[in-house]
Amino acid sequence: MTSLIIKITGAGCIAVLVYCLVIPHRSAATASVLTPAVNTPSDTNSTWHLSMAASRLQWKAGYTKGGGHEGTILITEGTLLVSDDHLIKGGNFTVDMNSIFTTDQKDGKGNKDLEDHLKSNDFFSIIRFPKSFFTISAASISASHIQGKLTIKGISIPISFPADIQFYKDSIRAKAVFPIDGSQWNIIQQSPNPVIGADDNSISKYIQLSVNLLFKRQKEGC
Repeated sequence: MTSLIIKITGAGCIAVLVYCLVIPHRSAATASVLTPAVNTPSDTNSTWHLSMAASRLQWKAGYTKGGGHEGTILITEGTLLVSDDHLIKGGNFTVDMNSIFTTDQKDGKGNKDLEDHLKSNDFFSIIRFPKSFFTISAASISASHIQGKLTIKGISIPISFPADIQFYKDSIRAKAVFPIDGSQWNIIQQSPNPVIGADDNSISKYIQLSVNLLFKRQKEGC
């Protein structure tokens, strides 16, 4: 199953632990080395599909004074459009927000309380916004940097991040670790919450996402 990892501090909140991470780049200098993910008549592109069983999306979130939570979220759909010379031309991903799962607590009830809180209107509002999306809009020639739009709670914001993408004969392996500013998607709250049990109630606005994805080439005729 495919999942996302974010680490949240305190039981029941989504704050993100940022271990010496930098906010995704958006500078003009970075954008200049990216290749727009659009097709031209000369392109010979192939579609690669995400292998859910061999892929994982994780999250980490926490308080500014330490501590936090982490878990996974399922990516239910994912495709990469890749040229014959290994240039990433595009990509689309769908995340099931109802699948958010915590992995750091031993107490089953504690996990459920936290997960229910994350799904509530305090954070991801999954009844109204059951899915999140990421669309690749550009990639560097070496595929070492990805740029796109991340949509959470119906809010689409451009992001960019470094990536390690390895091309093989029958598969593509993509890895990345990067933070997002949860406040930009109205995810992070800075209010006390008794369920979390934090002393200072200061939730970090950053959520660390880690992806480890495997893609397989679409078979002809599919």
